[in-house]
Amino acid sequence: MQHETTAAKPQDIRAPSSLSRAEKAAFKRVVRHMIEAGIEVNSGKTDAICDLVAARSRISVLRAMLDAEVEAKSGFVVDKARILALNTQINATTALAHQVADRLGLDA
Repeated sequence: MQHETTAAKPQDIRAPSSLSRAEKAAFKRVVRHMIEAGIEVNSGKTDAICDLVAARSRISVLRAMLDAEVEAKSGFVVDKARILALNTQINATTALAHQVADRLGLDA
């Protein structure tokens, strides 16, 4: 007896309710991209997809914080320690996003 496996469709993989509206949209984009790339998407991968979406979301927030910090300090003494800390967090989170994307078989 042969078992048929049916390919998941983007609408079959639901984003967890704990994600924000923007994160749910990003989750759906990642799932769609994975399916289009021929990467199997199953419930076991949803946590990793959520991790990737959360990391990308965090990068956006950190970049906005960095931009605001630099803008606010224009012409004044810059808090180098805070800017360095934000850059360190951006770099670490970007590395994490790349690791998760690699685990999922995605090009970062």
